[in-house]
Amino acid sequence: MNYLAMPEQWRDIPGLEGCYQASSHGRIYSLPRHGTLGGIRKPYPSGKYGRLMVLISAGGKRKNCYVGALVARTWIGQRPAGQQVCHGPAGQNDCSPDNLYYGTPKRNQADRWRDGTEPAGEQNGRAKLTWELVGQIRQRALAGESQASLAREFEMGRTTIGMLVRGETWVIRTG
Repeated sequence: MNYLAMPEQWRDIPGLEGCYQASSHGRIYSLPRHGTLGGIRKPYPSGKYGRLMVLISAGGKRKNCYVGALVARTWIGQRPAGQQVCHGPAGQNDCSPDNLYYGTPKRNQADRWRDGTEPAGEQNGRAKLTWELVGQIRQRALAGESQASLAREFEMGRTTIGMLVRGETWVIRTG
């Protein structure tokens, strides 16, 4: 079903009935109630990876929630044990029910590679190298420089340098 082609519909979010609704277009609405006028909640990107979140307040507690999880719970149903909310080919900023599904962590990982949102290489906040340095290390190893000397120079373990040179780490994945 192409929800985005249809007029926007709203449903109560299970567990937040009377407070919040999720739409068929992937938006969250706060119902008017004591202390709030209500209205469409403005999503914001979470941390480094940018999944959309909204701040909700229910039962006297404020909580940051992923928009995709709220929409999936409302339009797809309860999340099965061991599964995660996954985004389809339209990417993580499209939280419409058409672009969401429940899947295994392995499938979710594959989606991150597909969408380019996997924190690999320079995108990893703990990375000590850049693609430029990786290229230099690989070229120098191919030219005959020892992995032990490269490990000393770059202050890394020899095993890490070996994996890098063999292409077991810092790999460009294509789908």
